[in-house]
Amino acid sequence: MSKSCMFDRSRYTSYANDTKWSELQQAMVSLGARAPRFRVKTLNLPEDSNSDSEWYYHFRSDYVWKEMEWVDLVLRQSPDAASLDEVASICRRVGFEIESHHDFVRVVGHYKHGRT
Repeated sequence: MSKSCMFDRSRYTSYANDTKWSELQQAMVSLGARAPRFRVKTLNLPEDSNSDSEWYYHFRSDYVWKEMEWVDLVLRQSPDAASLDEVASICRRVGFEIESHHDFVRVVGHYKHGRT
């Protein structure tokens, strides 16, 4: 059985598609050094605790977008970094469901049924 089939997809509702992920990637690339770092949780693997900042190559090549459960957009700690409100606004404009936290925005790719 392949890794992409190791989870029960019927337990999730999808809130994203490749078009939305591509638009998010483009928006973050356009922010340049102001862009937040990202941390990804895929449906079939545990949370990746490492964050990355290479939006142009790694966000597209390291993950299968249709299998992203969520992506945390972790704010940079610099005066010129994009703000929480700015990042959340970009995500909403693209059409994502999001959860805002103190220092990151969680972009929901799939929502697990029964999650509290």
